[in-house]
Amino acid sequence: VEAVSGRGTIYWVTTVVGLAGLVASFFGIIFAYSRQIFALSRAGYFPRWLSRTNRHRAPHWALVVPALVGYATIRAVDALNDGVVATGDLLMQIAVFAALISYVAMMVSHVVLRRRAPELPRPYRTPGYPVTPVVALVLSLLAMSSSLFYGEGALMVVLGTAVMMGVGLLYFGVYSRHRLVAEAPEEEASLVRAAEAELDGQG
Repeated sequence: VEAVSGRGTIYWVTTVVGLAGLVASFFGIIFAYSRQIFALSRAGYFPRWLSRTNRHRAPHWALVVPALVGYATIRAVDALNDGVVATGDLLMQIAVFAALISYVAMMVSHVVLRRRAPELPRPYRTPGYPVTPVVALVLSLLAMSSSLFYGEGALMVVLGTAVMMGVGLLYFGVYSRHRLVAEAPEEEASLVRAAEAELDGQG
C-alpha cells in the first residue's frame, strides 16, 4: 500500500485494521497451540508434564513452553539470517511452507480415511468429493513448488522447515511412539481398528 499510495489515509487505515486483526487473532492462536500441546502430551506424543494443569485447570506448561520455543526460534532465525532477508518475511515463509505441508497431509489423510474407515461417523460431508480434496492437494503441491523460488530466503525456508520436521520425526521414532497412552481419547480410533483387525485375523 505504501508503494502505491504513500503514507496517506489508505495506508494508515490498512495498517490499523491489519494490526487489529492480528492482535485479535493472538487469543485464538494461544488457545489453539496450548490445547494442541496439551492433547498431544496427554496422548504421550510429548512429555507428560506438558499436560499438567494448575489450580484453575489451565494447562500452564502448554501455554508457556511453546511461547518460549517460538521466541527462541525468532532469535535463532534473526541470528542465522545475518540481515539478508527481513526476519519477519522468513518466519512468514516458514509458516506458509509448513502450512502447505499440513494441507497436503490433510488432503491425503482425508482420501485415505474415506477409503479405509468408511464406517466412522462423519457429520460433515465434503462437497464434491473426491474432486475437491484432489484439487486442493494439487494446488497445495503447486504452491509448495512455487515457494522454492520465492526470494533469497527460499532455500533457508525449505531447509529450516525440513530440519524442524526431521527433528520431530526423529523424536517420535526414537522416544514418543514407545510412550503413547492407549486410553487417551486421541488414540481411540486406532485402538478400535487394531482390535477389529485382530478379530478378523482370528476369524
